[in-house]
Amino acid sequence: MADTGNIHVTIVDGRREPLAPDTQVLVRLLGGTQKFDGWWAKGGDININGVPFTDTGRDAYYVFATAKGYADSVTPYPVAVAPGKTVEAVLLMTPKDAAFHFEKWEDFQKADANVVKLVSSGAADAGQRYTSTFETSPMQMGALLNLATAINDIPLTGKGNPLKDYYWEVMWDQLAPDRFWAWVDARFADRVKELADLHAFAEEADAAHWHPAKGTIGAATRSWKQTRFEVANVQLTFHETTKDKRNGVDCVVIEPDIDLYKDLLAHGLTEVIPNLATGGKTDPRLVYSMRWMATREEAGVPEFDPPFTIE
Repeated sequence: MADTGNIHVTIVDGRREPLAPDTQVLVRLLGGTQKFDGWWAKGGDININGVPFTDTGRDAYYVFATAKGYADSVTPYPVAVAPGKTVEAVLLMTPKDAAFHFEKWEDFQKADANVVKLVSSGAADAGQRYTSTFETSPMQMGALLNLATAINDIPLTGKGNPLKDYYWEVMWDQLAPDRFWAWVDARFADRVKELADLHAFAEEADAAHWHPAKGTIGAATRSWKQTRFEVANVQLTFHETTKDKRNGVDCVVIEPDIDLYKDLLAHGLTEVIPNLATGGKTDPRLVYSMRWMATREEAGVPEFDPPFTIE
């Protein structure tokens, strides 16, 4: 049996295009049984050959890349070396201090119809609201479109779709860099519970503690987090004591966000606690790259394709 394997690394930039061929990249393998100094290469098409296979159960490595002018990137999952074979790893690297690039309203309307519907709902002039928001609050708009795209990709029972089948109306004065609040059809909460019963979502205990009252919005009543990925899962939190009829639909408040880490301990140590201590929020640019990489690693899920780039 062969005692080595190969890893083919593909790196794309914040436009989801191949990394420029003259970009000098250092690739390292972390977390497995062997320690490596790393490999220097150019561009986004890199072969790492002759990785030892020890058959000890520790032949999987996180692939880490660093390049001048780019934020570091690491695979969401360990990549398992296979003896005598080449396995794939995909990374997305955004430029340091990169900015969101949003489409003009005329072009945005050609994006996924369900996402356009969410952004347009409840506005007398949806185009003006969309444009003014991304011009003045790009991080908040990036977070909204990250979440809208991720929610749109969640399959409901009976081939349903969260954005298509239920009325949503974003509270545009409540946008944040890591979440948003919206009115949503009150029936949607029980539909998410169905997914939890199928183990596609996990209920968060003591939702009111983690999602307290905010202004006129009451404390959370129920909250579930997606379990499909190791990173960048959608969390849907419902504030069902805050009710209103919107566009003729009985609605409650929903608070979607994306947790970077599936493991609650890892989430608490590396995301929640630093954010509470510093007043910071989970960076939507990091969410974008982690969610894109996570969907590329999973079979049978749509590739994450929000209607913007990061450049």
